[in-house]
Amino acid sequence: MRGYTGGMESERIFLGWDRPALSAAVEFLYERYAPHPPHPPHLPRSPRPRKLACGGERDDDLRAGSGAGLEVGSDAIGGGEVANGGLDGRLGDDVAGHPVIGGHGLDEGVRISNGELDDQCAAGQRAGLEVESDATGGGEVSNGELEEDLRAGSGSGSGSGAGLEVGSDEQGGDGVWDMRDVVVVVPVARAGRRLLELLVQKSEERGGCKGNMPRSIAATNGELNGRLSDVARHPLTAGQGLDEGVSVSNGELDDECAVSQGSGLEDEDDGTGGGGGGLFPPRIVTVGQLPELFYEPKAGVADGLRSRLVRLSVLQEKGQRFVEVLKGRGGEVKDGDEMRIGGADWGVVQQLEKLSVDLAGGLLRVEQVLERCDELGIDLGGEGAAARWQAAGILEEMYHERLAEVGLVDRQRERLELIAACGSAYQGDLVLVGIADQNQMLNTMLHQVSADENREGRLSALVHCDEAHAEGFDEVGGLVSHYWADQEVVIGDEMLRFVERENETGGEVVRLLAEVGQSLKSNGKLDSGSSDIEEHPVTSGHGLEENVYVSNGGLDEKCAASQGPGLGDVDDATGGGGGLGFDAVTVGLCDEGMAGEVERAMGLAGVKGRYAGGKAMMWSGPVVLLGMLGRYADGKRWEDFAAVMRHVDMEIYVQGLDGDHESNQELGEVSRERMNGVLDGHLWRLDRYAMRCVPMSVEEVVREHGDEGGMVGVLKGILEGLLPGDVGGKQGVGEWAVEIGKMMGRVYEGRELKRYDRVDEPMYQCLKGLGGVLREMVGLGEDWEGMGEVSFSEAVVLVLGELKEAGVSPLGGERAVELMGVLDLQMDDARGLVLCGFNEGRLPASRNADAFLPDGLRKGLGLMDNGRRYARDVMLVNALIRSREVVRFVSARKSREGDPLMPSRLMLACGDEGIVRRVMGFYEEGKKRGDEVGLLKAGKTAHDFLIAKPWDGKTVEKMRVTGFRDYLACPYRFYLKHVEGLERMDDEVVELDGAGFGLLGHQVLELFGREVGIRDSANAVEVMGYLSDRLDEVVKAWYGKRMRATLRVQVAQLRERLNWFAGEQAKRVMQGWRICGDWVEWKHEMKVDVDGEAMRIVGKIDRIDVHETHGLCLIDYKTGDGGRKPEETHRRGGEWVDLQLPLYMDLVRDARLSGLEKGLSVGYMNLPRKLEETGFKAAVWDEQMLASARDVRDEVIRKVRGQVFWPPAERQGVRYEDGFERLCGDKVFDREELIERSWEVK
Repeated sequence: MRGYTGGMESERIFLGWDRPALSAAVEFLYERYAPHPPHPPHLPRSPRPRKLACGGERDDDLRAGSGAGLEVGSDAIGGGEVANGGLDGRLGDDVAGHPVIGGHGLDEGVRISNGELDDQCAAGQRAGLEVESDATGGGEVSNGELEEDLRAGSGSGSGSGAGLEVGSDEQGGDGVWDMRDVVVVVPVARAGRRLLELLVQKSEERGGCKGNMPRSIAATNGELNGRLSDVARHPLTAGQGLDEGVSVSNGELDDECAVSQGSGLEDEDDGTGGGGGGLFPPRIVTVGQLPELFYEPKAGVADGLRSRLVRLSVLQEKGQRFVEVLKGRGGEVKDGDEMRIGGADWGVVQQLEKLSVDLAGGLLRVEQVLERCDELGIDLGGEGAAARWQAAGILEEMYHERLAEVGLVDRQRERLELIAACGSAYQGDLVLVGIADQNQMLNTMLHQVSADENREGRLSALVHCDEAHAEGFDEVGGLVSHYWADQEVVIGDEMLRFVERENETGGEVVRLLAEVGQSLKSNGKLDSGSSDIEEHPVTSGHGLEENVYVSNGGLDEKCAASQGPGLGDVDDATGGGGGLGFDAVTVGLCDEGMAGEVERAMGLAGVKGRYAGGKAMMWSGPVVLLGMLGRYADGKRWEDFAAVMRHVDMEIYVQGLDGDHESNQELGEVSRERMNGVLDGHLWRLDRYAMRCVPMSVEEVVREHGDEGGMVGVLKGILEGLLPGDVGGKQGVGEWAVEIGKMMGRVYEGRELKRYDRVDEPMYQCLKGLGGVLREMVGLGEDWEGMGEVSFSEAVVLVLGELKEAGVSPLGGERAVELMGVLDLQMDDARGLVLCGFNEGRLPASRNADAFLPDGLRKGLGLMDNGRRYARDVMLVNALIRSREVVRFVSARKSREGDPLMPSRLMLACGDEGIVRRVMGFYEEGKKRGDEVGLLKAGKTAHDFLIAKPWDGKTVEKMRVTGFRDYLACPYRFYLKHVEGLERMDDEVVELDGAGFGLLGHQVLELFGREVGIRDSANAVEVMGYLSDRLDEVVKAWYGKRMRATLRVQVAQLRERLNWFAGEQAKRVMQGWRICGDWVEWKHEMKVDVDGEAMRIVGKIDRIDVHETHGLCLIDYKTGDGGRKPEETHRRGGEWVDLQLPLYMDLVRDARLSGLEKGLSVGYMNLPRKLEETGFKAAVWDEQMLASARDVRDEVIRKVRGQVFWPPAERQGVRYEDGFERLCGDKVFDREELIERSWEVK
């Protein structure tokens, strides 16, 4: 190796930029620790192994104990920005190919029984939700998890036996690559798994590993957890005849095969001569585990939920005034998701915890900051900052005192004390792979270890950089910020691509995948990597090939034309076959929030993508349901009830109940038939009620709404029976955890899940993660005792908070282009890279809004600041460019909302000429790009979406007056509404919509028109008082005593409009107009003969006034905001668009009402938002215009009778908000083509 700059005790080794970091690290480990027999000339070298570890597994959930595999610790000890959650990768290739379960146990599935997950695959593990407390206040899982830690090793139980043992068992013997005494440190967990794959591949290359063994080796908390590579490495099974099967039962490993070697620790010579090779992998950890390697941790360390609960108790003790000081006058410290637990702000608790971790990374304590800033003359950052820091310091001291009372110590405090004591206990070789982003804590620890004269072993810092930049790293490989801040970034102009808006990024990524594949091929270095991407008919840049169709997710050729292999033609991992090697190119995400959008775009183009971060567990079905149940229990609000009853898992639960079910006792004599109709028939009627009445609580509906209230009572009984007994009471978190486990277990009881199934696996992971959190909460019961109690809803908030950063990792097995965050990219070894979101604020990353630690204060205290992030990213981008064959950067000029974005400073880290050229290129609009990529799979013969054609044979015999307006606007929408009877329903209403507001106003005005004593009054004040009183009565009857704030505001607005109406009404009375009580809400039906056939027309007029001289006046109340005139609403562009008022006149003439002979007028009584425009607006139409309206009426009747409901009308600038937008394809880009296509389909 080149670049040695240290001695035997400590060395700094530069790996260079000519290859990926992990590949270079494997070569180092091979040269340092492996014997070096000559490579047999007759054995070909294996190609680069396929990446099986799909990513997405985060740091906390991957500890393997003291044995082999991958160990990952907590906290961002390595410099800061490594995600930590609870993701487990599911490597389907390992399972499908494993000799124990391949082709055997996968079909049997997983069954949840009594709240437990029962894995019926070969592993037989159980990960349950049923959590029971024991006599000591602790907890256990029924039937348990695996108690045996299936570590691979020598069987002695010590850490020295770790690893995959194949070949001779003599440590250090000939041909054995023995790294059992070596610890390798990687930045992220995914890099550790990939490193293991590369080590196995290297061992195979030298003839060391034999047999059918999985390539992805990772131990996970000692559990099988779907990764049977642990079984393959178990001392009883490693290298043995696994075909006979191995089963795990009650936490023990039962060997069902005949173990020929007895101990199972040796692998005999394979008969090829010589002892063969062997591999003992090193122990691989991430930077978060390093402190506990260097220093022996004490018992009773508090972190995670335990730590936060103690902080919460301290905050509750100090009270709300103290919290206000912490939050500042402007509320700079945000209340996380507005969550309050036990009366305290949970967001403040999380902020204080993060503050402690950040400061510990800089070797500081919270209570030391004020003194340190005073010594150094550093500005704390604004008004009130000193008070906030003083309050935070007091809380921190109380927190540590409270921990000491229960025999605990904070993890960060313990690390600081161990560093101060300079007492390293570590022995052995330590290899750092690309650990450049070191905070002060990690850097100090590494220097202490390297300077310890009593330490045996060697510290090797592998720096992924050319030796020419040696000044950019310190003795242990840490980044020297000021050096890299002055370096240029070697981005070539050909690497840059610009899109107008962020939402165009996905399409550009698809196009660039083809471009990168073509470049790799042109370089003459294309293995089975990118040929399919480059030649795929969608992404090749040549448009869609004609004779290709998609079947079962793959591209099938319908002709013999040679146009490159399709996505369905996938080669094996060895590189043969010429198929699509998805691991040749990686998509990097400067903003990981873009993952879903980019992945969807790739999918539409037929390119499989897989985001390494997985999907957030917070949005999985069980966790969403738990959150809904917690919100419902908190206030029994109507919208929460409706949300719970609509959840698909709740629907399955309700439909599965029988009369004997304990939570179904409230059903009484309700029939099974009626129960089956609950969700289908009543919820939509309740939605209609909710849209009109906007109820606040479920009890209100049960009490005041007749039949629907009775059915809600049934559903409410089911829900109340599912919830714990006293949800309003207070108790410890451990007790609530048991109750939550029982509750969720009942919902999912009896559900069969198949492991590694694309539908069932996410739910399995979610239930397993939920069960883990509940078990942890049970274990905290004793510590929480005496520190306060919480309600059920608050306990649910705690559970959700622990799952907030967790995710459901994507399944492996299928080839896919990987998408990953930018901080993971340096450890990725794909040969091509497309990096999207390359804009300022994302890369380089920046952090400016922090109430406690603004950027200036961070810099003064030596913490991670924006300047250090910039330096880190300069080094990172240079490494990415230099170590890959082809790199492309995608930058957007504007956000999705059209706001301007800035180019990344890294793009401008070049010479003056380059800066000018790149800035001009970035802001150049309308620049012609290459062939556009259609985001649709090629040659599909069937379309995913069509507008449903009207059914033949549905006749219309009666039309409402308002139906003519609907038909003139859009015949198809008329069909949906008036023929099929569809209407918009929304159970999330929190205020009255326009129709609901108008309905309330009409009800009050109807009462006024029918009241003999008041309707003829010319006293505006008297009328005003009457209307106000009736409004209060109607509101109380419809909405109850407790109303939402939004509804109270709307009632106040309507009251104001009615007050103005009272004045206008008094004027009409003085003008001689009188309301006819018999004609208030007057209804009439008339028959209109068109072409010899009658059509019935029905209408209802709000009120009819009578005048001794002027005859009749037909009035339609309008409470809309606009206050428009009849001419404006009925005619547009010289054409009739509404026939309501002309048809009112026809109805009155048909009924021959008395007084008609004296005259007939019609108009609107407007009660608009602009109060001064309140009053009557008469329609001014002569007989010729009214005759033309009747002609339009007759033509509409002909078309309706002839069932002319197609095509949907052109939008022409009209924006519909009737709930039919998606059914009518309103937002489809090429809507006219969609309509034509829909009509052609039979």
